[in-house]
Amino acid sequence: MQKAAFMAVCPFELGDTILKDGIRKTVTDILTVHSLKTGQVVFLYELDNSGHQEQIRGKVERVGETAFRVTEV
Repeated sequence: MQKAAFMAVCPFELGDTILKDGIRKTVTDILTVHSLKTGQVVFLYELDNSGHQEQIRGKVERVGETAFRVTEV
């Protein structure tokens, strides 16, 4: 068994609002995936209690206390 440690900072918190393509969604869960092989850390987000996790990619800009706009780059 391998021991692994990582340090990562998630750009979003539970309850944050994500605005993408004119649609407003709320972050309801956050998963952190750490690859032992590459050392890469990826955050996956559940939005609006959908039961589906996805990466949020693109340019992120804060538009309020807990709201962020995501645009394609």
